[in-house]
Formats: sequence, C-alpha cells, structure tokens
Amino acid sequence: MKVETSESTPTKLNTFFFISVFVGLLLVGGCALFAPSPKITHHLDDLVVMDIPAIQNYERSFWGQIRICRTFYQSYDDDFDVILILSNIPWGSEQHKALRIHGRMKLVRNSVQGTGIRRFDSGKLLGSPSKLKGIMDLPSHPALLLGYSLHELAHLWVSNRRVIPTTSKSHWGFSSVNGVLGGFDRTTLVELGNDQFLAAPFVPNREYGLPNKKPYSGLELYLSGFIPIEEVPDIWVAEDGTFVRDPDGVIEKDENGNFVFQAKRISIWRNEDIVKKLGPRVPNHEDSQKSIRLAVIAINNGSNPLEDEDISYVRKAIELFTREESISHIDSIAIESSTRKWSFDPGLYNFWEATGGRGMINAHIASERKETQEATPSRDN
Repeated sequence: MKVETSESTPTKLNTFFFISVFVGLLLVGGCALFAPSPKITHHLDDLVVMDIPAIQNYERSFWGQIRICRTFYQSYDDDFDVILILSNIPWGSEQHKALRIHGRMKLVRNSVQGTGIRRFDSGKLLGSPSKLKGIMDLPSHPALLLGYSLHELAHLWVSNRRVIPTTSKSHWGFSSVNGVLGGFDRTTLVELGNDQFLAAPFVPNREYGLPNKKPYSGLELYLSGFIPIEEVPDIWVAEDGTFVRDPDGVIEKDENGNFVFQAKRISIWRNEDIVKKLGPRVPNHEDSQKSIRLAVIAINNGSNPLEDEDISYVRKAIELFTREESISHIDSIAIESSTRKWSFDPGLYNFWEATGGRGMINAHIASERKETQEATPSRDN
C-alpha cells in the first residue's frame, strides 16, 4: 500500500500500511521524524496554535502528522472525532496550487459497518487510544468555509472501497448521486444515442464549481448515518463513463453548456442493491452519531507565519462552520481593528445545513485540556 496523493482522496492508517512503508518513510520523511518536536504556543477555546519545524510540507508528511497529533494529546484528552490541521498557505497562491490538493482526510479508525470501510483501529500511533476517527488536512485557512471541508468530512464514511461502480476511486464518478463527492443532477440527464449522454455540468470526484455550495446527497447522508436507506433515491450509473472531448481536450457541450459524456455500461442502483453489497449500516440512522467533536490545530511556521488577524479569521470561520443555523446569507468576514476583509460569494453551506439540520460539529476544546499541563501563553478567548 502507499500514501494516496490524489486530490481529496482519503487514506487509511493501518498496520499493514505502517510495515510496508516504514523503510521508505525513514528515507523520504526522516527529516520530519528527527526534527525538533512541534510546540503548542497558544491555547484558545476553539483551537490551538502550534509551531512546527521549518521543513517544507512537514504538516503534510506521515511522520509530521503523527508528531503534531501526539503533541496535541499531551495537552488534551482523547475526546475528539476529527483533528483538523489547518495550514496558512495563501488561498489560490502558486504555493497552494503546487500542492495539487485542496484537502485530505486520513482515516484513523472505523467501527461502523455497512459503509464499505472495513473495521480497523490505528489510533494509538497518533496518541488516541479510543476516539479519533480521522485527520483532516486543509492547506489554506479559507478552505474551512470556502471548501473542501464538507467534501473531506464525507470521506469519514466514503473511502477506498467502491460503494457503486465508479471511474473515480472514493468518489461518485458518472452517476446521479449529485453530492459533494461528485455526480450530476439526474433531472438534467438526456440520452443522445450512440452511447452518448448529456447532463448539467458536473465533476466525477467533487461538486461542480465552487465547493461548500451544495448539501450532502441522499447517499452521502445515508452512509454518514443521518437518514434511512429508504430515503436514498435510485442512482443512475454510467459505470465506464468518460467525457467526450474535442481535439483540444475540452469537454464537448450543447448550446446550454451541458456536458457530453459516453458510456456503454449503464446500471440502476436501488436501495436493496446498496444494502446487498455493503450490508446494513450499523449503527443505523436512529442510533448513529449525530455530533462530531472537532479539534482545530492552526499551524505556524517560518514560511507562512500566523498573524493575529489570521487567528481572528480562523476563529470566525470555525464559529460559522459549526453554527447550527444557515450561513448562506453571509458574504464576507471583516476582522475588527483591521483593514483586512475576507469576501466570498453568499450561498455557502456549513455542516449543519449541509446535513439538512441533522448533524452538528462542536469545536470547543478548552474543556478537554488536561489539568496537569503547565500554563502556556494564551491569546484572549
């Protein structure tokens, strides 16, 4: 096995993984392994600020993430489902583009059955004896609100095994799932003949256009434990779908801008087909976890140092993303006592709204701080 490096593809940390890549990591990531330890410099109610060694992509490396998590758990109890490592690479910059990823979820443990993810537990390596389910890595602060946070959270329940036939591993491909992990709106599907089809613009491995502007689909809500399987609509699937492109490689479109694709293998996946393949979800939608505990670690390093305004922005973004009400009317964040203002198009979804009001995220971490820890500098809470 190897570390998945494709955009927004989850990886699983398991015993076989550790054995098979140990030598390679010592050679490639040894600088992260033997570098000075990360250090928490500020404890806030909703995040910690952590200084890391001045090594390129340290927080993205295997050993770097292990050391970041273990440093966090020296000061905090094991009571979080997801650790978010939030870097300060400028959104849309050349450095950001060079990463070739918008986000990544590394799975740490799973006990849920019927989602296509096997049961496994690698939490102790990260310093989590029982709770941590995944590490979410977002390279840029605005990614929490602007994307791809909803996408990466969906990978807690959608991983490497194919739930439906797809040409895009861990995503919905050329299908009518129409969620944050890809697919199109079936109401726009038109059969053109000669194994060609037409649908409103879509992407096989994520939502089309700006991220965090679409709610979770029925299949995504079922796999995450929010609705029963009976509420998932039938799914139209082009199992071998590919876009039709012109000689310049551009996707062909009709006069309304809809995309043309081709496929020879078409199938319809109904509720019973999904349950037959994956088994029933255990726990079901009535007994499943509805609230996620999130611990945010804001990374500070020499290349992209954190300013007070950055921290203020992140804290506001956390508050909006975890708010249990709609944020679709908000189009900017202005930081007090500053000329800086972050603007974006309205219509964004937070986790609560993306789940249809069924799911919640709690990012408060202060109550889980270990009492035995010595006092460290804190910014105003």
